Amino acid sequence: MGTKEQHLAYLREKGEFPVNINRKLFSDKDLQTLKKHGFWFMALEKGELEPFTQAQIDFIRDIGQNHPPKENEYAFLWWKYRYRCKIEKDPLFANSGKLGLAINDFYTWEEYRNMHPGDR
Repeated sequence: MGTKEQHLAYLREKGEFPVNINRKLFSDKDLQTLKKHGFWFMALEKGELEPFTQAQIDFIRDIGQNHPPKENEYAFLWWKYRYRCKIEKDPLFANSGKLGLAINDFYTWEEYRNMHPGDR
């Protein structure tokens, strides 16, 4: 079992997580959470840090699903981030001008902006 002190030392050592994805698909709150906790989420997922709370154990379980977790806010955010990274690295999408907003639905930037006028 990990300890709180080990987890905090790890985060201090790593610093701010670089969010290198399309930021328009994430709220400011989500981006701040990823910057602050991204290395921690990754370390828990990869087993570099051992969980010491039930919430951390649940997070690890929830991000391992093949669909977005609905009950765990942090697991949902990390799942969404990882899924978005996969889409952006996929050569089929890299130069298509399309946004992967759902597994089977893809929209152009113009269509997305029309659906979400407040995100400009």
